[in-house]
Amino acid sequence: MASGIYGLSGSGMDIDSLVKNMMKTQQSKYDNIYKNKVQTEWKKSDYNSIYKSLNTFRFSTLSNYKLQSNMAARSATAQDTTIATAVANGDAGEMTHDISVTKLAQNAYLQSTAITRDNATAPKSINLPDVINVQYPAGITDEEKKTKIGLSFTVNDGSNTAQTISYTYSQLEGKTLNDVASDINKLNINITASYDAVNDTFSLYNKKGGSTNTVGIAVNAGSVDDPISTEGQANTEKLFTNLKLASYDSVNKTLGSEIALTAATPISVTGVSAEAKIDGKIYTADSNKITAAGVTYTLNKIGETKVNVTNDVDKIVENVKKFVEDYNKMLDTMNSKISETRYKDYKPLTDDEKAAMKEDQVKSWEEKAKSGLLNNDTIIRGVVYDMRDALSDSIDGLTGKYTSAASIGITTTSYTEKGKIQLDENKLRNALKEDPDVVYKIFGTTGSDRDSQGIANRLSAVAQTGMTNISKEAGISSSDDQSVLGIKIDSYESQMKKMLDIMDKRQTQLYKQFNAMETAIASLNSQYSFVNQYTSGS
Repeated sequence: MASGIYGLSGSGMDIDSLVKNMMKTQQSKYDNIYKNKVQTEWKKSDYNSIYKSLNTFRFSTLSNYKLQSNMAARSATAQDTTIATAVANGDAGEMTHDISVTKLAQNAYLQSTAITRDNATAPKSINLPDVINVQYPAGITDEEKKTKIGLSFTVNDGSNTAQTISYTYSQLEGKTLNDVASDINKLNINITASYDAVNDTFSLYNKKGGSTNTVGIAVNAGSVDDPISTEGQANTEKLFTNLKLASYDSVNKTLGSEIALTAATPISVTGVSAEAKIDGKIYTADSNKITAAGVTYTLNKIGETKVNVTNDVDKIVENVKKFVEDYNKMLDTMNSKISETRYKDYKPLTDDEKAAMKEDQVKSWEEKAKSGLLNNDTIIRGVVYDMRDALSDSIDGLTGKYTSAASIGITTTSYTEKGKIQLDENKLRNALKEDPDVVYKIFGTTGSDRDSQGIANRLSAVAQTGMTNISKEAGISSSDDQSVLGIKIDSYESQMKKMLDIMDKRQTQLYKQFNAMETAIASLNSQYSFVNQYTSGS
């Protein structure tokens, strides 16, 4: 493409400027399409921001106000917290419970009393050949050591399938107590093994408590077709004999007698299930937590106590205050957009326009250009109106004096606040005195239709409808989509591409014409020079 001021013919014309001026009409059309595209992208982004806020409001915020544990909160207090403590949920009744703890849950737990080593010269060695004097089948070769099993045992956590650990003689010669613990921990069972070098103890612990969970160790004799040698079985027996494992009683803090392991007698210790009598009924659990009638008890020691469940008024009031705050915040987000000033004369800037302005001027311009794109928007305005109705309408099916948000002290503020709500705390506390469940009824009631639902469920439905409408109009993110605005952006991009093709062809045509003109002028100048020379010579 030619550029600069042409000088070949001596015309002195600035062809680039001429072409640019002649392209102004096409460039203006392209710029308008570009500006419409950018403005639509900004509008789409504003919608997407509201969608995100509604999504958070619906799934993270409103879900808290549907929970009985939040809106009908209970407080549980034990008379003797050394026996048990308690936490009540919204289902718990206001009453006093009697609890008698008869057993505490324990995990199956084996621990060394003192590890013995056959190699007396290595009293602290963790190498298995020092812990046990490894027995070999007579005449075994080095090659056979690589394949024949020298030690094998099964581990069981109380489930139906025992897991096996086996070492060949070659492997056994290089293994340590840490390796044995690590290999047990790699099994897909609930048992944790460890070797404590400081105290020289080996332990096995079932991560689950209760009488159905065990720690079981057995000598693996192999199969009929592939039996493990007598020496291999003896090595296994010797290892666990020298580990001197005993069952640990976590309640009484005592270690029992050592348990011997033989091929005929596996080691097996079982956990203990917790047991408590609550209001005359016996409950058991694998852990020291038992839930009954909406109250979760944590058992601490054997004994008897009482647990008093009351309405937690302060917690309910704080949750309602938080709802008022969350509701107003969501309302502010939408009101700020539909009431934002629209500056119709401020369009998005092209790169050339930005280049001709100062940085602060560009920033100020674009702030106004982006302002008010959702001014008085029907979708957002509809969500705002529906939120107000959801809050103000009474709830069908509720009887008595408390059937609406206003009846428990939640009302709208002045007209200038654009639908914001406020809380009369005294009115709320008085309502809770008369009906401890009134807040949950107002917020969390479920029903077959909108009118019979609590305000949290109504608002959730309003948010969902708003999200659906926004999604149709603008999608849910800035990525390309088939929403109304997404399709419009695609159309603008297509128009811009076509316009660029037209402009490129037009520009090429103009430069060709100017090139031809310059060539013609150069030819005429050459002829004129020749004639001038001829006539001057004569």
